[in-house]
Amino acid sequence: MSQAAASTSLTGVLSKSVESIRIGLLSLPVGTRLIIAVCTVIQVFATGTGNGLAMVTCLQPMKVTHSYQIHRLWTHTMVHTGWLHLVLNMMTLVPFGPKVELHTGTVQFINVVLQFSFWGSIIYLALVFAIDAVGLDSSLDYACVIGFSGVLLGLLVVYVYKFSTNESIRVFGIIPVPNTLAPWACLVLLQFLPGVSFLGHLSGILIGLAYVSGLLDRMMFSPAGIERLKKKFPFKYLADMPGFVDPPPPSALHDTLPTTVQQGLGAAIVPSEGNPARFPGPGHVLKSTAERGLSLYEHSSTDGTPASTGDVSRTASNISAAVSDSASEASLDTHTS
Repeated sequence: MSQAAASTSLTGVLSKSVESIRIGLLSLPVGTRLIIAVCTVIQVFATGTGNGLAMVTCLQPMKVTHSYQIHRLWTHTMVHTGWLHLVLNMMTLVPFGPKVELHTGTVQFINVVLQFSFWGSIIYLALVFAIDAVGLDSSLDYACVIGFSGVLLGLLVVYVYKFSTNESIRVFGIIPVPNTLAPWACLVLLQFLPGVSFLGHLSGILIGLAYVSGLLDRMMFSPAGIERLKKKFPFKYLADMPGFVDPPPPSALHDTLPTTVQQGLGAAIVPSEGNPARFPGPGHVLKSTAERGLSLYEHSSTDGTPASTGDVSRTASNISAAVSDSASEASLDTHTS
């Protein structure tokens, strides 16, 4: 094959990949797309700063409690250690984000994500200071945790405990577990990877359990409150976008969305009944240890209404196919604080 023909072929592949990603993203609900967009824009700015942006946004206990840098309770979830970390976490958001958003509505979904970030961070701080208080590990006070995966693990808990019924899941395609035990199985297995924040993932699970137990009910918007917010910035603009999801009627809150098996980049959880499940890549502690990413996939959904099996399959496969080649070749280098 001539060089010109090879170049033309590569251009065609890249063009189709970009178009597949575009179509896949546009099929997602607005709230899920918003999170992907915000994280991507932040990563663009972070690319040229090394660890600079990460170090002023990460969840570092001493900075929060002694320097009163409260912004870290939220900002650490939107910043990632690199493009591969971002891709893995956003690929994981595609399954669970749309499922929760379709059940709660876009406005409430955004609220859930913000509440999970804040209260999950509070739980993390409490665990760190408790460990320090009993003299087990004082270094955690200065550890820098970053990434969206804590929130993602919370969303997994919400999905399997609240919106999914009669599913068993094979973790890493091998170990069958009841779906409600999947977050805990993932928490344990992730600890075999270096650079993974155990407390960060545990906090995500705990805040997810708090949500499904009703402990965050007072933090959720009422239907009347959602209608008022839809008339205000920024929700009035989101409400006009394709894929905006209004809150479903109460009778529909416990419906289960269809899912399909999708194998992709690092797929590691396969529900035994033919329905996929993925959960977030690991949170990262910025220390002088090698960091690794992990992606565990499931499905995506369409705008505003429950996705058909075909729609779900096409969206997940479009995005997965478009990024799998480049992401599989990317490396995760050591990151230092």
